[in-house]
Amino acid sequence: MFAFLFFALGHFVQTEEMIRLLPEFVPLRRELVWLTGIAEIGIALGLAVPATRRLAGAAALVVLVLFFPANIYGALTSADFGGHAQGPAYLLIRVPLQLFLLGWTWRFGWRGT
Repeated sequence: MFAFLFFALGHFVQTEEMIRLLPEFVPLRRELVWLTGIAEIGIALGLAVPATRRLAGAAALVVLVLFFPANIYGALTSADFGGHAQGPAYLLIRVPLQLFLLGWTWRFGWRGT
């Protein structure tokens, strides 16, 4: 739950940096960053409530998979945000982290144990 609140915070505190993780052809990039931050807040709240934990866990898994291409794009373009400026080498850290986050979310969000 706290991880998704932390992730959401970045969408509002570092909006410009997050916009750099999206290709120029994506419309309404700023609004999309804010909308996805709101979605992550909703996921965090859903994970906190036992009755909605499984649904929020499923949403979290979908979000983690759908947002990952932005991390790849950011690394390939060396976007100056987080570790992305390291270029493709960043993916050597990000891919295992992403797999960990997916496993953690599946275990505690989707399975609910």
